[in-house]
Amino acid sequence: MAAASTDGADTREVNQGIAQFYDQSTGVWEDIWGDHIHYGFCDPVSGTESDYRAAQIRMIEEALSFAGVSEDPGKRPKNALDVGCGIGGTTKYIARKYGAKCIGINLSPIQIQRANALAAAEGLADKVSFQVADALEQPFSDGQFDLVLSVECGEYIPDKRKVLLLPCTYTYCSFLRLNCPFLVILGYISEVGLPVCSNWQFAAELARVTAPGGKIVILSFCHRDLGPSEESLQPWELKRLKKIYDAFQIQGYCSAADYVNFFESLSLQDIKTADWTQYIAPFLPLLFRSALTWKGLSSLLPSLLRGGMKTLRAVLVLPLDYDAFKKGLYKYTIITCRKPE
Repeated sequence: MAAASTDGADTREVNQGIAQFYDQSTGVWEDIWGDHIHYGFCDPVSGTESDYRAAQIRMIEEALSFAGVSEDPGKRPKNALDVGCGIGGTTKYIARKYGAKCIGINLSPIQIQRANALAAAEGLADKVSFQVADALEQPFSDGQFDLVLSVECGEYIPDKRKVLLLPCTYTYCSFLRLNCPFLVILGYISEVGLPVCSNWQFAAELARVTAPGGKIVILSFCHRDLGPSEESLQPWELKRLKKIYDAFQIQGYCSAADYVNFFESLSLQDIKTADWTQYIAPFLPLLFRSALTWKGLSSLLPSLLRGGMKTLRAVLVLPLDYDAFKKGLYKYTIITCRKPE
């Protein structure tokens, strides 16, 4: 998983916590989820999907279709980035589908090692590579990728007010409605009264590495949109969500409306969003039915023992996770946009 930078020791503490959690628990998640460590797209009425792995592939296909990513040989992506790549299932799928050169990043050295090993075993080492990197400090050139995906990664970005010095560009200045030739201070600026959370920096970094005309595709859990008179979620909602945050090292959700505002501030185009909660609702029961078989348990139990108490706690919280989105505390959202040419 790829996480955000905060400040100094906070940065290291947050990133190390996420990396350690997934270093310890990767074996369990691979046993449960397969090499696509993300939710699947299921029919909300019939629930006819019997294979959770097929549902995971369908999630990728539905997301690419929603974003309008072209399959025309002359227009399809040639260079793609998967931010928060897990052990590389989505990255490899994109490479095969489009014949693209793909890079996956996240914070867990164990996941990155496993992703590279799987890619090599599947004959994709010339098309796909994986490296440890922070989602907010990506080691790539501006405009390097014509497709940038982030599947269930934004949840690991700390959502807090901060002050950050960045080189001035037209984009940052237009965001703050300033005309500054040197530096723009992002964060809680008293003169402007503008709080900027790390999720905005996450969106800005995705936009930075996207090529002109390229697409950004985000699949993320988001909290509900706030009402006109609300400044935050209700205390009981925050308390319930905190149990999930703590179990999975999640740093907090933002809303779908927040993401739209982030991308609008960055002058991106064709911004679309949709609530796909109904399509993932059948997925966890489908996943559990597969995991809770004799074959599944015989594979899962040794990994659980190796993963330790934090991993066991996260597995036990999964039903609470399922119950929370059934009650509307958060939703599964797709957000897509295009960088102007």
